[in-house]
Amino acid sequence: MDMENSVWWQPVLRWCVTAGVAVWSAVLPGMPYLLLCTGFVLLDCWSACALGRRVAKLMPEKALADAGKVKSWRLGKVVRTLAEIYAVLLLVHFAQICMPQVVKVDLRQVVAGAVCGWQFWSYLENKASCNGARWASLARRFLADKTSRHLNINICDDEKD
Repeated sequence: MDMENSVWWQPVLRWCVTAGVAVWSAVLPGMPYLLLCTGFVLLDCWSACALGRRVAKLMPEKALADAGKVKSWRLGKVVRTLAEIYAVLLLVHFAQICMPQVVKVDLRQVVAGAVCGWQFWSYLENKASCNGARWASLARRFLADKTSRHLNINICDDEKD
Protein backbone atom coordinates (compact mmCIF):
# COMPACT_ATOMS: atom_id res chain seq x y z
CA MET A 1 0.00 0.00 0.00
CA ASP A 2 1.37 3.38 -0.99
CA MET A 3 1.31 5.65 2.09
CA GLU A 4 1.69 8.89 0.16
CA ASN A 5 -1.37 8.35 -2.02
CA SER A 6 -3.45 7.06 0.87
CA VAL A 7 -4.91 9.62 3.26
CA TRP A 8 -6.40 7.22 5.81
CA TRP A 9 -3.69 7.98 8.36
CA GLN A 10 -4.32 11.73 8.46
CA PRO A 11 -7.69 11.54 10.27
CA VAL A 12 -6.33 8.82 12.57
CA LEU A 13 -3.36 11.01 13.43
CA ARG A 14 -5.66 13.99 13.97
CA TRP A 15 -7.89 11.96 16.33
CA CYS A 16 -4.88 10.64 18.26
CA VAL A 17 -3.40 14.11 18.67
CA THR A 18 -6.78 15.49 19.74
CA ALA A 19 -7.23 12.71 22.30
CA GLY A 20 -3.69 13.25 23.61
CA VAL A 21 -4.22 16.99 23.98
CA ALA A 22 -7.56 16.37 25.73
CA VAL A 23 -5.97 13.99 28.22
CA TRP A 24 -3.03 16.34 28.77
CA SER A 25 -5.31 19.32 29.40
CA ALA A 26 -7.39 17.29 31.84
CA VAL A 27 -4.32 16.05 33.75
CA LEU A 28 -2.35 19.31 33.70
CA PRO A 29 -4.12 20.95 36.71
CA GLY A 30 -3.20 17.93 38.86
CA MET A 31 0.43 17.94 37.74
CA PRO A 32 1.84 19.92 40.72
CA TYR A 33 0.45 17.28 43.09
CA LEU A 34 1.89 14.47 40.98
CA LEU A 35 5.31 16.11 40.92
CA LEU A 36 5.27 16.83 44.65
CA CYS A 37 4.41 13.23 45.51
CA THR A 38 7.07 11.99 43.08
CA GLY A 39 9.66 14.15 44.83
CA PHE A 40 8.76 12.73 48.24
CA VAL A 41 8.86 9.14 46.96
CA LEU A 42 12.30 9.72 45.43
CA LEU A 43 13.50 11.37 48.67
CA ASP A 44 12.44 8.27 50.61
CA CYS A 45 14.14 6.03 48.06
CA TRP A 46 17.38 8.02 48.37
CA SER A 47 17.28 7.86 52.17
CA ALA A 48 16.74 4.08 52.05
CA CYS A 49 19.86 3.69 49.89
CA ALA A 50 21.79 5.94 52.28
CA LEU A 51 20.65 3.75 55.19
CA GLY A 52 21.91 0.67 53.38
CA ARG A 53 25.31 2.31 52.86
CA ARG A 54 25.42 3.33 56.54
CA VAL A 55 24.65 -0.23 57.62
CA ALA A 56 27.30 -1.66 55.29
CA LYS A 57 29.88 0.79 56.63
CA LEU A 58 29.14 0.21 60.34
CA MET A 59 28.62 -3.56 60.31
CA PRO A 60 29.99 -5.05 57.09
CA GLU A 61 29.89 -8.61 58.45
CA LYS A 62 26.13 -8.43 59.15
CA ALA A 63 25.05 -6.32 56.19
CA LEU A 64 24.14 -7.75 52.84
CA ALA A 65 26.84 -7.58 50.18
CA ASP A 66 24.79 -5.24 47.99
CA ALA A 67 23.44 -3.05 50.80
CA GLY A 68 22.96 0.54 49.71
CA LYS A 69 22.75 -0.30 46.02
CA VAL A 70 19.66 0.13 43.88
CA LYS A 71 18.16 -3.25 43.06
CA SER A 72 15.83 -3.83 40.13
CA TRP A 73 13.05 -5.38 42.23
CA ARG A 74 13.13 -2.43 44.63
CA LEU A 75 13.09 -0.01 41.73
CA GLY A 76 10.09 -1.92 40.42
CA LYS A 77 8.42 -1.46 43.79
CA VAL A 78 9.07 2.30 43.61
CA VAL A 79 7.58 2.44 40.11
CA ARG A 80 4.55 0.44 41.28
CA THR A 81 4.12 2.78 44.27
CA LEU A 82 4.32 5.81 41.99
CA ALA A 83 1.75 4.27 39.62
CA GLU A 84 -0.65 3.68 42.53
CA ILE A 85 -0.18 7.24 43.78
CA TYR A 86 -0.71 8.64 40.28
CA ALA A 87 -3.85 6.55 39.84
CA VAL A 88 -5.35 7.73 43.13
CA LEU A 89 -4.42 11.36 42.48
CA LEU A 90 -5.87 11.29 38.98
CA LEU A 91 -9.01 9.56 40.24
CA VAL A 92 -9.66 12.21 42.88
CA HIS A 93 -8.71 14.91 40.37
CA PHE A 94 -11.38 13.69 37.95
CA ALA A 95 -13.86 13.26 40.82
CA GLN A 96 -13.17 16.86 41.76
CA ILE A 97 -13.85 17.93 38.16
CA CYS A 98 -17.04 15.87 37.84
CA MET A 99 -18.49 16.79 41.25
CA PRO A 100 -17.32 20.32 42.09
CA GLN A 101 -20.46 21.24 44.05
CA VAL A 102 -20.66 18.00 46.04
CA VAL A 103 -17.14 17.99 47.46
CA LYS A 104 -16.17 21.22 49.19
CA VAL A 105 -12.64 20.07 50.06
CA ASP A 106 -9.89 19.86 47.45
CA LEU A 107 -9.36 16.10 47.45
CA ARG A 108 -6.12 16.42 45.50
CA GLN A 109 -4.61 18.37 48.39
CA VAL A 110 -5.85 15.82 50.93
CA VAL A 111 -4.44 12.85 49.02
CA ALA A 112 -1.17 14.62 48.18
CA GLY A 113 -0.80 15.66 51.82
CA ALA A 114 -1.38 12.10 53.01
CA VAL A 115 1.13 10.69 50.52
CA CYS A 116 3.75 13.32 51.35
CA GLY A 117 3.24 12.74 55.07
CA TRP A 118 3.59 8.98 54.63
CA GLN A 119 6.76 9.33 52.57
CA PHE A 120 8.26 11.92 54.93
CA TRP A 121 7.61 9.61 57.89
CA SER A 122 9.44 6.83 56.06
CA TYR A 123 12.27 9.27 55.27
CA LEU A 124 12.58 10.11 58.98
CA GLU A 125 12.63 6.40 59.85
CA ASN A 126 15.46 5.88 57.37
CA LYS A 127 17.45 8.86 58.65
CA ALA A 128 17.01 7.91 62.33
CA SER A 129 17.90 4.25 61.87
CA CYS A 130 21.50 3.32 62.56
CA ASN A 131 22.36 6.93 63.32
CA GLY A 132 24.33 7.95 66.40
CA ALA A 133 23.05 11.52 66.55
CA ARG A 134 21.08 12.66 69.59
CA TRP A 135 18.03 13.62 67.55
CA ALA A 136 18.03 10.13 66.02
CA SER A 137 18.02 8.39 69.40
CA LEU A 138 15.09 10.56 70.47
CA ALA A 139 13.28 9.94 67.19
CA ARG A 140 13.71 6.15 67.46
CA ARG A 141 11.34 6.23 70.43
CA PHE A 142 8.54 7.05 68.00
CA LEU A 143 9.82 5.72 64.68
CA ALA A 144 10.38 2.19 63.44
CA ASP A 145 13.95 0.97 63.08
CA LYS A 146 14.39 0.21 59.39
CA THR A 147 17.62 -1.73 59.89
CA SER A 148 15.82 -4.41 61.88
CA ARG A 149 12.88 -4.44 59.48
CA HIS A 150 14.84 -4.78 56.24
CA LEU A 151 18.05 -6.52 57.27
CA ASN A 152 16.86 -8.59 60.26
CA ILE A 153 19.52 -7.01 62.47
CA ASN A 154 19.43 -4.19 64.98
CA ILE A 155 22.74 -2.40 64.77
CA CYS A 156 21.88 0.13 67.44
CA ASP A 157 21.43 -2.63 70.02
CA ASP A 158 24.64 -4.35 68.88
CA GLU A 159 26.65 -1.17 69.40
CA LYS A 160 25.55 -0.99 73.06
CA ASP A 161 27.07 -4.40 73.87
